[in-house]
Amino acid sequence: MQANEVMLIGALALFAAFAMGWCMHWLWTQLLRGSLPSIEAMTNVTQELLNATAQRDAAREEAALKEAELTNLLAQARAERDAAMEGLRQARISETDRL
Repeated sequence: MQANEVMLIGALALFAAFAMGWCMHWLWTQLLRGSLPSIEAMTNVTQELLNATAQRDAAREEAALKEAELTNLLAQARAERDAAMEGLRQARISETDRL
């Protein structure tokens, strides 16, 4: 092989590599172009999921606060009931002692 033939084969190999790279790039962009709306849709779904998760966490926190408030009110009502029952018991005892 002469130097000219080696240079020609090298040039053809480089041109073939360039052409294959360009074709692969074109094919890649064609495939991606169809996927871009699905990527946007996935981004929207992800954002909605994050919002729903935040709302769920806020609702759980609010429910826990409401439960604590109701538990406190129940404890107060039970304490008042116990005090009233004790007062009635004392009144009944004093009434039976008086009779």
